[in-house]
Amino acid sequence: MSKPFKEMNLPVELIMDGEIIHKNLTSQYTEQWINLKLSNRQLQLNQVLYAVVSTNGMLYVDEYKDQLSAPTDRE
Repeated sequence: MSKPFKEMNLPVELIMDGEIIHKNLTSQYTEQWINLKLSNRQLQLNQVLYAVVSTNGMLYVDEYKDQLSAPTDRE
């Protein structure tokens, strides 16, 4: 007997170079949701180099001021 398939979530890139990636928006991750999450962190969209929702559902944000050589997704 096999185990039931566990649904696996993929990372969802939402912001790149200070702009929302509209094609990646969903009913769960909307522009309003992004703006709320940024507001909670006292950030403006133009301060964000890269933002992604990881496989565990957490939003990771890299700001321009972080001066990363490339965005990374560490869990």
